[in-house]
Amino acid sequence: MGMLVSGFVGKGLRLLAWILLSSLPLAAGSFNPFEGPKPLIVMLVSDPWIWVVGSDTPKFVLYEDGQVIQLVKESERKATYYWKQMSQQELSQFLGKVKACGPFPKKADRIVLTEATDMPETSLFVDLEGARYVRSVYGLSWGGGGDVPGRNRAVKIPKEVGALASLLTQAKIPGMQIWVPRYVEAMIWPYEYAPEASIYWPKEWPGLSSEKAIKRQSSYSIFLPGAELQRISAFLGNRKEKGAVVIDGRKWAVSVRNVFPCEPVWRSAFNGGE
Repeated sequence: MGMLVSGFVGKGLRLLAWILLSSLPLAAGSFNPFEGPKPLIVMLVSDPWIWVVGSDTPKFVLYEDGQVIQLVKESERKATYYWKQMSQQELSQFLGKVKACGPFPKKADRIVLTEATDMPETSLFVDLEGARYVRSVYGLSWGGGGDVPGRNRAVKIPKEVGALASLLTQAKIPGMQIWVPRYVEAMIWPYEYAPEASIYWPKEWPGLSSEKAIKRQSSYSIFLPGAELQRISAFLGNRKEKGAVVIDGRKWAVSVRNVFPCEPVWRSAFNGGE
């Protein structure tokens, strides 16, 4: 399974995606694409129509060393990641705003606003002063108020969720610049039956036997330098709608995402881990 036709994500791909992301180790040998500072604040909004379900990247991340990465919506069709290294004073001031959104209950919880399927879900992670807050709201979109089909009005959005989501969505941080991730992840899964012509993975990029490739069952993640993202996007743009990418002599489906420092920390928390 894993066929992608006109952006439709089949059940086989949904299961595959869970395997790809939830079983990803922190390191394979000496290579760890997730090295980086500890995350303090994370907001992730899932897209129910994303190619690989579970591969969503955060809208906002703040790290303990003052690095901040924010997705800024520039139009209805375009959003760009920006980055800044905050000063200690800027970090302290922003964390003060975060704390003002609380108090934050310690017990992790998931709130369901609607029984409708294929809705976005907003997940929040806060790790401050030895206390961790993890909460997800199914039906709450990026910048939305929870007005979704079939909304259960008896279920309220917690005050701290609304306040923190609003703060992180509307934050205007001066001096930010376009973010270039250290790595991007090419998630690949078998597509031997691709009915259209294939394109060929450049030989200078890591292959399946590279130290920068991690294998899980029949699928792989290949990590490439973030500076190559524009070239990777252009390469995949040449792929036919039902065509595959040939890597090491086999046909694969490929989807690419940014890699965030220390992201297994919040992924584990959102999946019920510590």
